[in-house]
Amino acid sequence: PDVKVYLAGNVSALPPQENISTKEAGHLRLFYLSRIAEVKNLHFALEVLHHVPSHFKVEYDIYGNLEDQAYWSKCQAIIATLPSHVKVRYVRGLKFDEVQATICRYHALFLPTLNENFGHSIVESLLSGCPVIISDQTPWTDVEANNAGYALALNNPKKFAESLAIFAALDEDAFREKSKSATAYINGRLHTDEMRNNYKNLFNECIKNGSVHF
Repeated sequence: PDVKVYLAGNVSALPPQENISTKEAGHLRLFYLSRIAEVKNLHFALEVLHHVPSHFKVEYDIYGNLEDQAYWSKCQAIIATLPSHVKVRYVRGLKFDEVQATICRYHALFLPTLNENFGHSIVESLLSGCPVIISDQTPWTDVEANNAGYALALNNPKKFAESLAIFAALDEDAFREKSKSATAYINGRLHTDEMRNNYKNLFNECIKNGSVHF
């Protein structure tokens, strides 16, 4: 009862960055950026790729640490069965200072995670002008209403496939509009300057009190 607690919300250290990819109608470059673990639901994403219409060319690059080798083997088995118009590759983990320079070259994040209380890779994607195709199990459930992607129920894989097809069909102008909307959306949601001030106030108050525990 005699302890004072200060709170400050999650904040990304990355500034907004313009997406530098080009978008040709019929071609979609997706990425996954997270741990290779069952809770991130990579196998679900791979299974959805089976249902993307064959006249679309889809690339899906996977970035993340191989945390669960048995789970990764399960994912590799699914990859081996994908049709020829879908190309999936595991790239590697990304260092923090490589994230934006890498993902701003893609068209969208595809991460149908089972659960996120924040979702740093989702925020990093939006800050890089990449719309997101995610589950509705994150705080970012209003992306569709803001033209920044889709947040979909996991019991409807068909809807995920339809969303991928919509993105694949976008031309450069339509994609650029979504990219700008993604950046505007996350800037409005994060209130970055306000959150930085909250952190400054938190640390200053702790220092004033003399006894600091983190």
